[in-house]
Amino acid sequence: MRTTELAQAARLGLLAAPWTVRPHPEPADRQHPWLWSCTTPGCPTAGAAVNEGNAHQQAADHHTREHGTA
Repeated sequence: MRTTELAQAARLGLLAAPWTVRPHPEPADRQHPWLWSCTTPGCPTAGAAVNEGNAHQQAADHHTREHGTA
């Protein structure tokens, strides 16, 4: 499965993703209102994204690149 498909499945709740995505509690600007974080034990990686879909895509890309699978 490609990361695009993994991200979409996670966003739709069809996949128990190894990352979390949530609205930013206090966005500094409108460019990054969503946060994502990897939930792999020992991995401190997190990021911000423009929208929920982008956040899932960034998280899927990270997880595939750094952990070999999403």
